[in-house]
Amino acid sequence: MSHHHPYFMLNESIPHCPDKTIGRPFDSLAYPTTTIIFVVYAVTTLIFATIIAFKYNSVKVFNKKIRTQNISNTLWILYYISVGIRTCINAAMYGIAANIKDSTVHGMLFVASVIIGGINAFTLCLSLNHQRKYRSSAPPNPAAQAAGNGAKEGDPMLPKMDVMKRLADPAEITFFLLFVASLLLFLFAVINKTQVWVLVFVGSYAAQRLPVFVLALVIVLHRNGNEGPTRQSKIYLFFASVFHFTNELPIFFWSQLLPTNCIWHAISVIDLLIMFNFLSLILFFLFLRTEYLRNMEECIWTTVSQIQDTFDFRRF
Repeated sequence: MSHHHPYFMLNESIPHCPDKTIGRPFDSLAYPTTTIIFVVYAVTTLIFATIIAFKYNSVKVFNKKIRTQNISNTLWILYYISVGIRTCINAAMYGIAANIKDSTVHGMLFVASVIIGGINAFTLCLSLNHQRKYRSSAPPNPAAQAAGNGAKEGDPMLPKMDVMKRLADPAEITFFLLFVASLLLFLFAVINKTQVWVLVFVGSYAAQRLPVFVLALVIVLHRNGNEGPTRQSKIYLFFASVFHFTNELPIFFWSQLLPTNCIWHAISVIDLLIMFNFLSLILFFLFLRTEYLRNMEECIWTTVSQIQDTFDFRRF
């Protein structure tokens, strides 16, 4: 196997677990333990995305779905879907493609995994920034949101988003530029086929994910009396970001640094890193669910009050 292509570094030192001392019940898979973890990871993540979409992304008021900025989890849905897609690709790459003699298939899957990984980081940054803007303080009043967007006072409908204001958000522009830079440097690494470009790409890969940790710290350390995220929410977010960061360098990079033997003959250190990252997704889900429930009642109460004011016939 050639060592010139950066993606060929991916599996060179990843252990084939379980090892031969306890048999290989899944000999058709190149990396049985890693593949099974990614399959479970993918299925669970897509289930989370479905639950968020149908249960934690809007509220019903008088049989009408209402979604305001402080309860919207659309960005989280995009994050979980993108993670689910990437883990499906990784499951195929570790389970099947690694056994294929034609390295082009394996390389294409790896390239797709890295690109989707960049989208993962971008959508996670957007999700946490949304939390910082709309939930890490008193729940925004829909009437105030409407007034700020030019809607008539008392309008019970969800106000239209100010598109230009959203596009001009400096933080979101920064996240996008980091994503584009990481993607371009990855393409340079693939084209130039040198170790230097691989290391430069790894640096950009880590830099794109740095805002995740910064945003998490800002949210966790933010104090605003009894308003904003609860202590429980902050605990979920803190540990989610810590576990998330354990695997925020590419697996092919970790494979060059970590031991290549199987722990207890069944699982590798890299598998443990993947499981830690999986645990972060569970904690992120608990965090967004807690925040949704915290803001939901305020959203319902404010919306009902608006409707009552709109149709208050006592004024006549």
